[in-house]
Amino acid sequence: MADTLASRYERDPNVVSREIAGEQILVPIRKQAADMAAIYVLNATGARIWQLLDGQRSLGDVQDALIQEYDVDPEAAWVDIVELVGRLRDLGMLREVKHAL
Repeated sequence: MADTLASRYERDPNVVSREIAGEQILVPIRKQAADMAAIYVLNATGARIWQLLDGQRSLGDVQDALIQEYDVDPEAAWVDIVELVGRLRDLGMLREVKHAL
């Protein structure tokens, strides 16, 4: 599935996130104890992307925010976004939001 600038994602409510010592910690909370065996740590850029994925902002909006906040090249920002969104989506931590036209 190819993400576009218009794609929107929201965080799964079964993922608890906390900022600790400058890092964003993600812990999936599932019904089975074995599902809680993984903890994921995001760097500052990943944490900001995570915060911006609220189901309201498009990936283009997230890209614009990264460009402004980190003074990063648009292509580099897009690569970071697509990589992280793909990983988190594959882990079940993000859900794509479909908006009616």
